[in-house]
Amino acid sequence: MTTHGGKRAGSGRPKGTTISAELREAAQKHTDDALAVLVEVMQTPDHPHRLKAAELILTRGHGAAREEPVSVEIINQFIDGRRSAIAACLMLEAEGLRVPDILRRYFDNEMKIACHVPAHKVSRSLFDAPEKLPRS
Repeated sequence: MTTHGGKRAGSGRPKGTTISAELREAAQKHTDDALAVLVEVMQTPDHPHRLKAAELILTRGHGAAREEPVSVEIINQFIDGRRSAIAACLMLEAEGLRVPDILRRYFDNEMKIACHVPAHKVSRSLFDAPEKLPRS
């Protein structure tokens, strides 16, 4: 009985093999020609692979586009005072990201305030932005 999908014994490139230096050198000799073909495809208005050719040229010339990690945005919101330490920690943990030690200390302090001060004396919600951070 034949099976469909999944890894089949003996398929694929054997582990530990690499492209030989000779093959790499031979391929690199055609770099200019390959780039010329990509440029030609990109400049052909009705070509179905025009966008892909442009993406390949940009990636080879400038590297892949980088997206700012979610953690940076959440931490920046905390630093700018747009998010409390509690909310920032909860958001980082929900994303499966590590909470920096300094942010954990702010979290601990906010939790102490939230748990030890009667609710009617807490002037803001736990998820509101905290006061500005002290600067040294």
